[in-house]
Amino acid sequence: MATQPYDNRRFWSEFIQLYQDLPVLWTKMDNEEEKHHKHLRDRALNILLRKYRDAQPAATVNTIKKVLKSLHSSYLKELRMEILQVRMADNDCKPYEPQWWCFEKLNFLRTQEEPILKQEIIKEEGN
Repeated sequence: MATQPYDNRRFWSEFIQLYQDLPVLWTKMDNEEEKHHKHLRDRALNILLRKYRDAQPAATVNTIKKVLKSLHSSYLKELRMEILQVRMADNDCKPYEPQWWCFEKLNFLRTQEEPILKQEIIKEEGN
């Protein structure tokens, strides 16, 4: 019987490590680069799919895309909170401690996402 991956930290730690080992899935690319690397992305998605099927045998590539989108979204939410807390540090605020246990494991995304989030926050503050 397959386990529920949502309840298994070991499964998710392994899944995230595999995701990190496949930078073609998380490195920002322009449209031309994406077209050039489409076959590599497809292969990488299938590698993650094989891992995910250990827990959910009926999973598809679309399932993996949704899982990655969810992980990415949750990571961005925590990163945004951390950035906002640092920006407000002058107000003697306590440092932000991420609530989501996967945050540190997904920190390889920081180099791609932090500059974009910081610009968005600055724009929001200017409005």
